[in-house]
Amino acid sequence: MKKSEINSYIKNYILPRHEKYFVDRYVMYKLFDNDFFIKGYLFYSKGDVEMGLKITYFITPLFVKDDAITFVLGEEILNIKSKGLFMKEKKVWWDTRKENQTITFENINEAIKKQGEPILNSINNANELCKHIKKYMKDNIRVCEVVAYSTILFADLNTQDNLLKLLIRGAENERDADWIHQIEIDAKLMLSIKSIEERIKLLKSWANQTIKHLKLPHIKPFAI
Repeated sequence: MKKSEINSYIKNYILPRHEKYFVDRYVMYKLFDNDFFIKGYLFYSKGDVEMGLKITYFITPLFVKDDAITFVLGEEILNIKSKGLFMKEKKVWWDTRKENQTITFENINEAIKKQGEPILNSINNANELCKHIKKYMKDNIRVCEVVAYSTILFADLNTQDNLLKLLIRGAENERDADWIHQIEIDAKLMLSIKSIEERIKLLKSWANQTIKHLKLPHIKPFAI
């Protein structure tokens, strides 16, 4: 499948079975929790004619400043085939040759229904996302960042402060890198703000930076 064909194939084969989503280019997505988060499916083609498509489900907060979709939560939608009575073959690439497209996209829809939608449907707000990913905080500074900032949307100031301080300590202990320094700077800025309302305004300003970079037409910038 050619990369230029991805959008039309998603619209024609996938979107009709998932009408609450939007599609733009290579991504099928929807917003949740006051439009601070997006979740959906990222489609990728390496352009060969046989095993031509890979799909990943994802959730990402828009207030994590980035110029692309960041996978704070994401797994590949697997192409699973039975091999005998007890064996299964799992592949990340899907066969999109023209002669196989009807059955392939039917199988992709079923795989999305069974593998992706149960996870995405179980997470509809910042609190539910934090519960799902907090076990990874110790090993992943990005997850710690997402939990700290997501908590601003539902927890009291004391809880927020504790997680922001944890994030700052984690950034200070991480390897020397510009993006780590930026996490530390941002967390210290957020900690200096003593009003939840003002902290949410800062989250909105960060989200607007990401929205500008993503250029997804159904995601509008926040009014601040």
